[in-house]
Amino acid sequence: MNSRHLQSISQLNATVASGGFADLVAQGEELHKERISRISELIAARVPGVRLVLVSGPSAAGKTTTAIRLCRNLEANGITALRISTDDYFVGNSRNPRDAEGKFDYEHLDAVDRDRLSEDLLKIFAGTPLHRRKFDFVQHEGFDDSEIFTPPDNVVVVLEGIHALNPVLTEGVPDGLKYRVYLNTLTQLTADEGGWLYFEDTRLMRRIVRDKTYRDMSPENTILLWEKVSAGEMRWINPYRGYADSIFNTSLD
Repeated sequence: MNSRHLQSISQLNATVASGGFADLVAQGEELHKERISRISELIAARVPGVRLVLVSGPSAAGKTTTAIRLCRNLEANGITALRISTDDYFVGNSRNPRDAEGKFDYEHLDAVDRDRLSEDLLKIFAGTPLHRRKFDFVQHEGFDDSEIFTPPDNVVVVLEGIHALNPVLTEGVPDGLKYRVYLNTLTQLTADEGGWLYFEDTRLMRRIVRDKTYRDMSPENTILLWEKVSAGEMRWINPYRGYADSIFNTSLD
């Protein structure tokens, strides 16, 4: 069955059981490529006016993967692109805000060093050499790369992070330079007993794998943090979805 026509989990299971899994994966990837290509073309049409592409969405929606693919597509359109993650600008535990229980609130806007981010972005647009910011997710502290980075001429920065659509994050950069992309796993499959397959469950599974693989965090801790992550999305992401120039469904059946 074509992935565009899948409507339920039972249809998905039947497709896999009949040997159609490889084709289903290939179709899903092609659909993503097609949608990202369209967004890239819209961005390319506004370059050189656009210098900053902002990619936002809830946790594990696919921001990093999408940002990487957007960069590749922009490069294919003859545009030099540079991916930056707001995660690299976390202030670290010594400065990180805490919630009402006194625990670190990593979803808070103040968890990001906005002044340093805007400063670096303006340097990149001007072609000024700089030390790029990095973050150690094991030690929970930021540091500067030892090598000096010289930005390419007329580079377009693709900045990804949960706060990317919040105007406060990049208020030091003129709005006319920005193009905004919102993404989420907008699953359309129904459960056999009725109701929808909840898209948040898909993202939780993705985050469990990512946290264990790249951040040395156990699945148990990821699950325990999920309620705060979800609350952070309601506060820090949902109010700014309306600013998006493009919306991308990152769900993969």
